[in-house]
Amino acid sequence: MFLDGLRALAVSESGRDEVFITSNGVKIWPTTSTYVSMAQGQRVEVDKCVTISRDANRDYGFCCGDDGGYRLGALA
Repeated sequence: MFLDGLRALAVSESGRDEVFITSNGVKIWPTTSTYVSMAQGQRVEVDKCVTISRDANRDYGFCCGDDGGYRLGALA
């Protein structure tokens, strides 16, 4: 699937989260920095081909925070 973008539904830190994506323990996004700083409601382009074994649009909770929630936008 082509991972189009990522939207912060809720952030777990005060105001912004430090977001990155890993696959099998290797960071695959962002490629030009350590992380992307995201505020609640913010959407960023990802533009990566990845393997996703679930629905095309799904809400995910991420590690390192109690209330973080993000929506992945993927195209099959």
